[in-house]
Amino acid sequence: MEIVDFCKSPDFMKLGQAIHHKNWRAAFSVLQRMQRQYEETGEELFGRGFINLRQCLLRKDQQAAKNALAVVIARRTRILNGQKQEDKGKSMKYKYLLFDLDGTLTDPKEGITTSVQYALRSFGVDEPDLDKLTPFIGPPLRESFMRFYGFGEEQAGEAVEKYREWFRPKGIFQNSIYPGIKEMLEMLEKSGKVLAVASSKPQVFVEQVLQHFDIYRYFRVIVGSELDGRRDAKEEVVAEALRQLEEAGWGKKEESGETCCGEEGAAVMTGDRKFDVAGGKEHGLVTVGVTFGYAEEGELEAAGADFLVDTVEELGRLLMQ
Repeated sequence: MEIVDFCKSPDFMKLGQAIHHKNWRAAFSVLQRMQRQYEETGEELFGRGFINLRQCLLRKDQQAAKNALAVVIARRTRILNGQKQEDKGKSMKYKYLLFDLDGTLTDPKEGITTSVQYALRSFGVDEPDLDKLTPFIGPPLRESFMRFYGFGEEQAGEAVEKYREWFRPKGIFQNSIYPGIKEMLEMLEKSGKVLAVASSKPQVFVEQVLQHFDIYRYFRVIVGSELDGRRDAKEEVVAEALRQLEEAGWGKKEESGETCCGEEGAAVMTGDRKFDVAGGKEHGLVTVGVTFGYAEEGELEAAGADFLVDTVEELGRLLMQ
């Protein structure tokens, strides 16, 4: 599909056509006019997506500009539909809140990337740039070694063990909690929400991290994967979290017996990657994507997250509904 098909707004159409025909002067002119228009009304434009689009136009990179415009349109649509989303949120009672861990509650970049770096070095692969290893944050490790470095299944399993040689004593603590997370969790719990963690990280490590940052006590259910690789797909983790909620009686309404996915007791899956969105959608949950984690530009929009939030404060306001 060409970029001009993504939005029927005249300005977006003109901008898309200019990019399609590599008419960079016209594209820049349209973008500047749009910027002035929104500045005059005091309305926020496109945030970081707009900045990225502008940079793509300056570089005259057509494919990158098309991708950036698609992201801008998705974000712009979200702004235009903001009232609709607010109304939807007000009609729902978010009672059961599932959270991813890495990139959502805590920032594990240093610990995960240095552990991956250590593992790769054991196989003769030297990767000095830790930023190149951030795609390992989120998906199952075994899958990532196979996808990004071409490891076979057996070799990937060995790489995971090497990873843990560094992660167990050091990497797990090379981590930080996002500012405002602890306060948000306390606010949600005090308001009567039922909180759970659904992470693809091994459960033993999930529990260690939560205890380290003194937020373990806020969660009624904590689910991770097994050390042997079982239950590492996000859909499986979410399923187990929901099962435990329902088994403990937290996920059912007393009168009707409906599960926590029922509209009046809506369950929400919050995470920073497409895997979190897919895992939530698989079970009919409302999905919230946080943009302060490790998703690539446009990843959460493409995954179809029901809501996107840019800050912890914004996340708290949404989940308090």
